[in-house]
Amino acid sequence: MFEIKSGIYSVGVQNPDLEVFDIIMKTPRGTSYNAYLIKGSEHTALVETAKEGFLEEYLANIGQIIPFEQVDYLIINHTEPDHAGIIPELLSRNGRLQLIGTNSAITFIGQIINRPFNSRVVKAGDALSLGDRTLKFYPMPNLHWPDTMFTHDSLSNGLFTCDFLGAHYSFAPLLMSKVKDIPDYMAGVEKYYQDIMSPFSRPFVVNGIKAVRDIGPDLVLPGHGAVLDSHLEQMLEMYDRLSAAPEKSGKSVAMIYVSAYGYTRALARAIGHELEENGIAVRQIELDEHNKAQALEAVALADGVLFGSPTFLGDALQPIGELLAALHPYNVKGKLCAAFGSYGWSGEAVANITGRLEQLKARTMPGVRARLRPGAEELAEARAFAERFAKELS
Repeated sequence: MFEIKSGIYSVGVQNPDLEVFDIIMKTPRGTSYNAYLIKGSEHTALVETAKEGFLEEYLANIGQIIPFEQVDYLIINHTEPDHAGIIPELLSRNGRLQLIGTNSAITFIGQIINRPFNSRVVKAGDALSLGDRTLKFYPMPNLHWPDTMFTHDSLSNGLFTCDFLGAHYSFAPLLMSKVKDIPDYMAGVEKYYQDIMSPFSRPFVVNGIKAVRDIGPDLVLPGHGAVLDSHLEQMLEMYDRLSAAPEKSGKSVAMIYVSAYGYTRALARAIGHELEENGIAVRQIELDEHNKAQALEAVALADGVLFGSPTFLGDALQPIGELLAALHPYNVKGKLCAAFGSYGWSGEAVANITGRLEQLKARTMPGVRARLRPGAEELAEARAFAERFAKELS
């Protein structure tokens, strides 16, 4: 616990030993569950809570400032369990506590705690007086949940941004001005963006950047990582770069594939050549353990995507399966996608890939297969498939 600025205290907790966040995100620097206490002349508010398992440490931090039972409000900027996991226990210890959040946030909390609670739904422009300071609320949906909002404190000109502009990074004190290795921290910020924010780049991240610049805070207080008492513009410039729409001339296709013996690779080359003959820019990536991030980036940037895999034990090979599992509708919804691959005797990979793409709400078309090594007839079929794909893309 420490005072960040007059009347604003850090009461969150550190988790330096966390190696994986939400099952799939590696966190080599650990993380922090940031929470803040704001003392006004008449009322006191908390912003954020912590993950289950950290209740006592959280309450002990608050208790160094004020008895928890005297806290009036809990501002819920986001209801993901790492931000809101201990709310049921908090309500058991302070029944007068009023929860404040967007309509989505209050709905989600109700479905988490499954009992009545004191709450207030806020919308854009609503405010809450704490006496000598006022909190103003800015709903920012899909940064990165529908419930997200920013909260601005008038007295400190501090902006509480939830996951926006955060990082999985554990250290104390949680101030950007105290970070010793700025390049390492910024690398953590970029990884955090790619893991969490990148599917929401346009328009949602762009909207968030604009909101921060329009508000013009002196201090940004995120849900994870350092409080930005410095380097805010550098952080916003990184978000500008990461969320920018790529400059493009003409249509582009990302072709992501694996090939055990070169047979699927032969199909990829035939398809890629024909697409280029039809004026389509093609980025081919033969997937391995080192280039998954590049493949995900290629999928996000392309107008159309082709996934290729041989059939192994009745399915696509594991690297393609893992890549497809890492995608979600924000990546490919409405985007033209298809599959190709070689097979020995059963050939389910193409159909299974297509099925996953349909789950992701991609716009699909029938794929193309070759039995073992593609011969002249099958390569001609692959080129014809590429021509159909190019026409559909146009």
